[in-house]
Amino acid sequence: MHARVRPGSTQRFTGGLISVPLGITAITTGVVFATPDSDDTLFAPGVVLMSLGTALIAGGIALLVTGRTRVRITGAPRGYAGFGRPRQAYKPTKAMLHAPGTLH
Repeated sequence: MHARVRPGSTQRFTGGLISVPLGITAITTGVVFATPDSDDTLFAPGVVLMSLGTALIAGGIALLVTGRTRVRITGAPRGYAGFGRPRQAYKPTKAMLHAPGTLH
């Protein structure tokens, strides 16, 4: 069995967690400012806030996706013969030490 791990970035993931709620807040505030009942002087800032919020949400989602850790496992586990029947237990003949605390 092989596991391939691509570590994520804590800074990217945290940036995404901060950006998405800020974007939602900016869009909500922009909608309140841009309503027809409010002053005409607040319409332009409302549109700017809505577009800024959209950019924050899109960027935050991209940061969340690229900042996560990805694990890919390939191959069948040792001792598995397929079709639900176990093979005899695997007994290693030689253990090689590649890194401190890691046996292969």
